[in-house]
Amino acid sequence: MIQPIAEEGDASAFVSKVDAVLRGIVKMHAPPEIILVKINNWFGPKWLRFSGKIPGAFGVWQRRLTIPPFVPNRVVWQRRFPEPSYQEVSSGDQIHVRTSGFWPLHRSADLVAPGAALVWFSGASEANGRGAIMGYIPGPDTYWVWYAAFSHNDTWRPNYVRGISTSEFEALMASKV
Repeated sequence: MIQPIAEEGDASAFVSKVDAVLRGIVKMHAPPEIILVKINNWFGPKWLRFSGKIPGAFGVWQRRLTIPPFVPNRVVWQRRFPEPSYQEVSSGDQIHVRTSGFWPLHRSADLVAPGAALVWFSGASEANGRGAIMGYIPGPDTYWVWYAAFSHNDTWRPNYVRGISTSEFEALMASKV
């Protein structure tokens, strides 16, 4: 079963929230595969559904869901967990690749990682005192796309959500297998 481990710079309490989310995704959605990506630092909600930039112009958020264009050197690692056991296998093709021009605008999630639930989380949560989890969860006709930001006050709790209500997010974390 998927079990992210806190690495140097990560707050173990935040990583346990990532673990709870992954277990909730498995229990509630049972995707054929989960691709988990650790990003080297905190990332904000603008990354949700972000498709890329038009060269020399502005950011684009398309209707068709694309892989967010994190620069590959921001990716600490990528891991794959296929059903039924969700045991880690070879990471396979990287979903974050160096691209330019209009190419990122054409890297749709359903073509890059067909059927896979895609989950990103931020590293360096201990030093930053904040963390982020973003999910692209496949459904019958579309993806459930959401983002949750956490801060460390007395405890690691989501302080901002988009695409998911706080109660839905809490239910997702509580529905562990």
